[in-house]
Amino acid sequence: MSDIGTIIVDMQPNFLDSHKRIARDSYKKIESIINLRDYSIKNNIYTLLVEMTGKNYQQTIQEVDFSWLPKFFKLQNDAFEQEGRYLDLSNLNSSSGSIKLEKILRKKDLSRLIIAGVNDPNCVTKTIISAKKNGFEVLTSKDIIFNTTYAFSEETFRKIKECTSLFENYTQLIKEIEK
Repeated sequence: MSDIGTIIVDMQPNFLDSHKRIARDSYKKIESIINLRDYSIKNNIYTLLVEMTGKNYQQTIQEVDFSWLPKFFKLQNDAFEQEGRYLDLSNLNSSSGSIKLEKILRKKDLSRLIIAGVNDPNCVTKTIISAKKNGFEVLTSKDIIFNTTYAFSEETFRKIKECTSLFENYTQLIKEIEK
């Protein structure tokens, strides 16, 4: 599994808290993303948090704490489109000026990416499509990606299916990568 990495998009707790309408319906999805994070760390899968530059969210929900993960700060919805800033608190020399997300992932020798997170309005979808365009094999499941403002349309799932191995749930995805 050394060629696989996990990217978690826009999971800042205050961001989630500010979208109260998602709390009841999406907690299972948040729980699946937390399980994915824990599985990835336990199995030494490189895990990266992608956040929007300039968003300062205070930590409020302990179990959704991703603050200690390496981070890539993006400028737009699509994390691959422009250069961003990289920060890994476990390696204080890792902080960078502007760098492309693809370059970070290639340095880690990754060819497959599990992409999870909040698609508000379309961060996950655009990141998935760009990851595929940049030559990565992308895996995701319906229970680790979600919208805060509306349900995924069939059109959105069609776009995601064209670019990924899309599983019904996180458990199926894990079984596939463990083969």
